[in-house]
Amino acid sequence: MDRYAGGDRKLVAHDEANGFTPPEAYTSGEQNDWPGQVPARRVR
Repeated sequence: MDRYAGGDRKLVAHDEANGFTPPEAYTSGEQNDWPGQVPARRVR
């Protein structure tokens, strides 16, 4: 899943609180103005 990583970053904080780690951020969109991240979680 990818997440919007802009604004107040509440979605990123929610993922981190649930054991996900944010890898490098990326930008997308016609003007490259949509910040995003794909959270990762190691499964054992």
